[in-house]
Amino acid sequence: MEVKRPFRRKFVTIFILLFLVNTGFTQEMELGPRITVTSSKASLIDDSQNFSGGSAKLGYQFGVFLRVKFFGLHFQPELLYSNTKGGVIIEVPEGLIEVEHSYKKIDLPLILTYSMGPVRLQAGPSLSILTKADNGFVDTKAVYNSVTVKYQAGVGVDIKKFLIDVKFEGNLSSFLNDPNDVFIDQRQGHIIFALGYKLF
Repeated sequence: MEVKRPFRRKFVTIFILLFLVNTGFTQEMELGPRITVTSSKASLIDDSQNFSGGSAKLGYQFGVFLRVKFFGLHFQPELLYSNTKGGVIIEVPEGLIEVEHSYKKIDLPLILTYSMGPVRLQAGPSLSILTKADNGFVDTKAVYNSVTVKYQAGVGVDIKKFLIDVKFEGNLSSFLNDPNDVFIDQRQGHIIFALGYKLF
């Protein structure tokens, strides 16, 4: 499924308007930069004798967050550039080799949080737009769906101006164009360690 540029522009416009609408009901608003470290392990739709999932890989995200308070809750949309990886072990005559797959995306989490003392409980959907995929040798973007819908859930704390979060992320839709392909799949979960800083 290919995402046209007009669709992307419309979605970003709606995303910004959603910010503005929510600020009309808010008692407070916080805005700042956001960076995360992710840990994910690739798996295959169909393991075979020649292919298997590789070791866990670290990735990163960076961007901005906006947090608004209304009705005792916080709504926290984020706009993030994401670079994640996954390895596939391939058996060749010389032995086993691990091929690293790289994915570059634009992620748009829409998180709702509820505070219990110093701890924040959080959950919500996330839209992920794939911009580039490769395995170090060839472009593999056509193998995957351009847009996937995910979910996130986790906990966090605020320490002065810093937001510290640990979240689990999973997919609600298929990452592959053809689920019958014997290929890498990222429907397994990601662990996300996130840090934000409130500019105001």
